[in-house]
Amino acid sequence: MSEKTDEGQNRNELEVKLKSKQRTYKILTKLCWVFLPMLAAPFIPAFCGAEDSTWTYRLTGIAVVSIMIGFAIALIAANIEKQMKELIGQCAVWGVLEEQMQVLEYMPTGHTNEDFLKNCRLLPEYNEVTGSDYFHAIYRGAEITYCDLCLRWRSDNMDPDRPGSSSAVTRFQGPFVTIVLPHNIDGVVHVIERKGGKKPAEAIRLGNTDFDRRFTTLATDEQLAGSILPPDAILRILQLPKDTYLEFAGNQLVAAIYNDEDLFEMKDINVNDGLDEYREKCRKELAELLQILDKLIYVASR
Repeated sequence: MSEKTDEGQNRNELEVKLKSKQRTYKILTKLCWVFLPMLAAPFIPAFCGAEDSTWTYRLTGIAVVSIMIGFAIALIAANIEKQMKELIGQCAVWGVLEEQMQVLEYMPTGHTNEDFLKNCRLLPEYNEVTGSDYFHAIYRGAEITYCDLCLRWRSDNMDPDRPGSSSAVTRFQGPFVTIVLPHNIDGVVHVIERKGGKKPAEAIRLGNTDFDRRFTTLATDEQLAGSILPPDAILRILQLPKDTYLEFAGNQLVAAIYNDEDLFEMKDINVNDGLDEYREKCRKELAELLQILDKLIYVASR
């Protein structure tokens, strides 16, 4: 869990650290490109028409060492990138969030508790999880959590020419939100974006043609679905982004949005130019997120 920094000197110190990390990161990424041409070393004798196998062995050794060094540099660079994400979250993102809400917890490289994710019926099967920008906050009187979530299924590669390798398929990437409901629900209601085909026989129709065409509603009780999803709540749900999935259960509304977005990322940010531009970028992205949260909170309050 990140700790919020004081204004002024502490924030300036963090920005100095961030600039240092970014310089180191850029040097390491350039070094990776330096070692890349070394992989072609074993083929040089054949290209030049040389028949001495001694040089082939030597150059193969150089290539192997280059791979090991390059891999080590890549690991170090990845770790520094994670540290940069933590620092920029403390320097900029936390402050932008607090302009709109009371932030109780913020983890720049964190995500929703994995035990909760495994039990969430909105999410696909996965065996690898990553996430960022997890925050727990009070917004418009509602207790919420948010994270940019990425779920993958990684499997071993069966290609005999690539032993020990693996491949990963992204099953979900986008916002994952929970909102505490004002009361407990005795049952479960799912609102699932339709992907074509016929609705299951147990699907509930709520009387709004646009809603029933776009979503499949499943519930433990039809009366429960009607009470949780009155006409005004249905209109708000219709305004949510495409590929939105909702679950009402216990004392929570859970929303998973399959939109491949990842907010507050620091790609192409040059820290030496200051963080004002990055903060503005975060404010614009947060404004779009708040439009979604406003609708979800309205639905949760019904």
